[in-house]
Amino acid sequence: MAEAGVEFGEGLAPNYELRIEGLTLSVGVTQFIERVEYESADGLVDMMKVSVMNPDFHMSEMKLFLPGNEMALWLGYGPDLSFVGRAEIVKVRKTFPPSGMPGLGVTGYTKDHRMAERRPDPGADATEKSKKKAVWNGFAVDEVVVAIAASYLFRTDVDEAPELDGNFYQPHEMSDFDFVVGLSNLVGYFFWVDADEDGKWWLHFKSPGKVGPSVQEKTYTFKYNSGDETTLTTFAPEMLLKDSFTKVVAVLTLPSGEVIKKEFVESKESEWATKPKTESELAEDILGTAASIKLFLDDFSITIPATDGIRDEVTLEWWVDTWIKRHRQEFMTGKGLTVGLESLRARQSHRIQNLDKVTDGSWFFSRVRHIMDSEGGYDCDFDARKEIL
Repeated sequence: MAEAGVEFGEGLAPNYELRIEGLTLSVGVTQFIERVEYESADGLVDMMKVSVMNPDFHMSEMKLFLPGNEMALWLGYGPDLSFVGRAEIVKVRKTFPPSGMPGLGVTGYTKDHRMAERRPDPGADATEKSKKKAVWNGFAVDEVVVAIAASYLFRTDVDEAPELDGNFYQPHEMSDFDFVVGLSNLVGYFFWVDADEDGKWWLHFKSPGKVGPSVQEKTYTFKYNSGDETTLTTFAPEMLLKDSFTKVVAVLTLPSGEVIKKEFVESKESEWATKPKTESELAEDILGTAASIKLFLDDFSITIPATDGIRDEVTLEWWVDTWIKRHRQEFMTGKGLTVGLESLRARQSHRIQNLDKVTDGSWFFSRVRHIMDSEGGYDCDFDARKEIL
C-alpha cells in the first residue's frame, strides 16, 4: 500500500500541461490561465473547467477555446506529468467583473455528454401515444451496450453481463446515457466514458470485481494531522443511517443460480436478545446453501459471506438485524481534500488514517476533482463512502 505523501512531488512545484486539439499551449497563453479543474464522478459525465483571464479580449479573439474543440490535461510536479483526462468544449462564457480583468469560463465534458442529448426518434407526426421507442429484441445487456457505443464510435471495454429474461425498451423521452445507466443498475455494473492519452474514446461497462484493475494501480493511505506526512487536509464524514428503523433488502444467490429476495425493517433493540430457535420452513435448508448474502440499505450495497446456521427466514432476519446494529456507525459518506495526486480517480478505493476508530479504514471514492490553481497550488477534493467490509 502506497503512502500518498511519498508520491506527491517530493518538494517539486505543481505543474500542468493543457493541450487543445493536440497543440500544447504556449507560455503566452498559459500565463493567463488562472485555474484548471478535472472532475470524475461515478454515474455522471466527467467535466473539465478552465478559467482564463481575457485582457483586451485577446484570449477570446485567438479562438482556441471554441465549442467542439478537445482539451487534454496532464498534471504533476516539476517535469513529471501524468495524463489526467480529456474533454470536449461545450460552453464558453465571457465574464465582466465589477473590478479586475474580464475573463473566460470554459467548460468541457467527456463525450458521453452526447449520449445525454440523444433520444430515440419519436417518428414523424407522432402523437403522445404513438411515439416510438427503441426496442432491443433478443439482445443480451452487454450486446445492447456495445451497439450503443458503436453509434458514437466509442471503443469498448465491456464485460459479459448476467443473462436477463425479456426484451429491453428505451422510451422516446429517455436519453442513451440514462438508458445505459439503467442497464448498469439492472445488473450492478459500473458505466463510464473516458479517453486515453492518444485521444481514443472508450465506453466502459464493468462488473464490480473487474472495475478496480481498470481504474486503479495503487491503494493510497491519506493521513490527517500527521505533521510533514499529512496528506488529508480536511475530511467531513456523516452517518447515513439516521432513522431509528432501517429498511433492508437481503438477496441470496444460490449455487443453482436461483435468487431469494427478502425485505426487512430493522427491529427494536429488545426483540432479538438471542438467536431464535425455529424449524426450517424451506425444503432442504435452502438458505444454508447460499455462498453470500447481499444487503441493500439506502445508497449502500454490501456483499457478505454466508454464515453457517442460517437455515430459515426468521434466522436470516435475526442475522441481518443484529449485523446492522453492530455496524450502524460505519455507514458513512464523507467529503474531503487531499494533496494533489495525478492518479486519483472516481471508482477507486483508498485508506483514510488518523481520524478515529470508526472513521479510519477503506473508502470508495465516488467523485474526485483535480484543482490546479495559479495561486493555491494543486489539490484534490472528493466524495467518498465507507467500505464496510
